[in-house]
Amino acid sequence: RRLRRAKHSGAARRASSARETGSDDVAVGSQAARQTAAAAAAQAQLSDTRGTRAVGQATRNQAATMPFAADDVPAEKHSLKVTNTMPVYKSVDELNPYFGEFGGRFLPATLEAAHEDLERIYVEASQDPEFQLELEALGRDYVGRPTPLYFAERLTKRVGGAKIWLKREDLAHTGAHKINNALAQCLLAKRIGKKRIIAETGAGQHGVATATACALLDLDCTVYMGEEDMRRQALNVFRMKILGATVTGVSSGTKTLKDAINEAMRDWVTNVRTTHYIIGSAIGPHPFPTIVRDFQSVIGRETKAQSLEQMGKLPDMVVACVGGGSNAIGMFHPFKDDKEVGILGVEAGGSGTDTDKHCATLSLGRPGVLHGTRTFLLQGDDGQITETHSISAGLDYPGVGPEHAHFKATGRGNYVYCTDGEALEGLKLLSECEGIIPALETSHAVFKACEYAKTMDKDANIVINLSGRGDKDMESVAQAMGVNLGVLSLAEVAAAGKEGKVNAKDLAAVEDSTFTIDGRPFTTEIQALKGKEFASIEEYTEFARSELPSLMENISSWWRSTDALPKREIGVRGGRRATGRGELPFSTTAGISNVAMHMHLHT
Repeated sequence: RRLRRAKHSGAARRASSARETGSDDVAVGSQAARQTAAAAAAQAQLSDTRGTRAVGQATRNQAATMPFAADDVPAEKHSLKVTNTMPVYKSVDELNPYFGEFGGRFLPATLEAAHEDLERIYVEASQDPEFQLELEALGRDYVGRPTPLYFAERLTKRVGGAKIWLKREDLAHTGAHKINNALAQCLLAKRIGKKRIIAETGAGQHGVATATACALLDLDCTVYMGEEDMRRQALNVFRMKILGATVTGVSSGTKTLKDAINEAMRDWVTNVRTTHYIIGSAIGPHPFPTIVRDFQSVIGRETKAQSLEQMGKLPDMVVACVGGGSNAIGMFHPFKDDKEVGILGVEAGGSGTDTDKHCATLSLGRPGVLHGTRTFLLQGDDGQITETHSISAGLDYPGVGPEHAHFKATGRGNYVYCTDGEALEGLKLLSECEGIIPALETSHAVFKACEYAKTMDKDANIVINLSGRGDKDMESVAQAMGVNLGVLSLAEVAAAGKEGKVNAKDLAAVEDSTFTIDGRPFTTEIQALKGKEFASIEEYTEFARSELPSLMENISSWWRSTDALPKREIGVRGGRRATGRGELPFSTTAGISNVAMHMHLHT
């Protein structure tokens, strides 16, 4: 313990200093390699002192026969044949903070006690059969485990080469793998005694999963999300609000996942006594990479059992997309010691690695420290994080989980990248062949898996972790493909009018039928609202109560209590005003959600 604290303390002071000066994204780059050289040496010393006992435990935890708390409980009391819980840890010392030279816990002192408490509670829960049985029951009856291993016959014939199989995590409750970790960590939070949960999200799936678990377990939920990601994933923002979560937009930096993590960590520092932070990916300070991996490893364990049953052997290759890497490490880790199984991680190549618009961290990054862990990062020569880009919000992150960094460094995993255009091809291919629309994140893995399948023997088997479904991405996909869904903002209508694409009568109708709230324009058919300017939503509501009482009866009280104004202008369909339903005081954008329109909401 003394060695562990010694090696973390220097980096913790540096991280705290960087935060105080406002340098949230200091990666510490090549300097970090020098700064953590001593830490690596201390880690080697610590490993040596633990001797063969720790090595033996690590081997058992990686094996298919790893011990679980309820192993001695009669089979009829188990809800799942393949458990979705963590293996047994006999003590905190068995939670190794490092994966080779990567990982660690680089934190301000204010968060050290919370992490030590989390370690202790996690170890205790791992030894408790009741925790395992409760999580298994929720996994079967609520999440829908086990998810199927599906042979994509038509896709296989279309591509040629190896047989392609899909691990259908898109069929889990909420539509992605994220629920595996979120639900388990919410149970841990209740065990700790913390009733407030915070989370970060990029594509919105972790936010939706966390909000779902909090609703089930009666926990307060706040989700941080970059404003750019909120724009790309408006439907998931709405889903989180429906589930009772508070969604807080982040306007700093690139307004994406990295910045959402920064804000969530600030919140945690301030409210650590009452709040548990559920990190959504296998990133962050120890023990989070291990906890997230353990709860996601059900994916790989089920795939192993299903492969033996359906193929008669283990697959030749497992493939997953990699951003932070939770779905990927959940698939890869159970196959870690099966050397005959290839491991392929697919990163977001964005506009191409010959540009600066990509997220190919393991392909082009260098070791550094970010968000409390040492891993590969996209950074400049000065150690500052560089801006990233991906069509998929969930892969738009400049780092990667430390265990993936270890797989890369040791050669156990092969990591490649897939561009935005190739990901769209993967999405279209799977949709057309199998009637399954994958998430944009997953589409990266689909495209590359198909490319590899072409080069393999027909008797070979490839399993793709289909980590999420694509409903959330349809607006982004349509935009990328140049498809007009029939929703135009007022600004777009005005521009179209100048180009003669919208007739003068329609354009005049739009311009003459607007009012503003906090400077944002809304269209309306109510004469009393036309031309009005309201400084805030409260001012608008008071006006409506006094001047438009009949309309207020139709407005949901839930909408009136919303804590944030729309981030986008209200739209019009095909150049004409969207009238909404009934006597609405303003129109709503089509194409986001009929539910939102019926509830008089704009996400």
